[in-house]
Amino acid sequence: MHYYEAWQRYAERHEAHCIDFAEELATRGGEADLVQEPALSEERFIGFLGAENGSSETE
Repeated sequence: MHYYEAWQRYAERHEAHCIDFAEELATRGGEADLVQEPALSEERFIGFLGAENGSSETE
């Protein structure tokens, strides 16, 4: 296996583990309904992060 294939496999597994972890946290925290919410688009997520950090892309 070439190293980039190993990185790809790692990235896929890491993403799956992170999603499972976040869903478990939401469920245990009494917010299981969040698991059923659709995900934000990349653009909306970036906007959310910018708003949370009080920054803008033009800075």
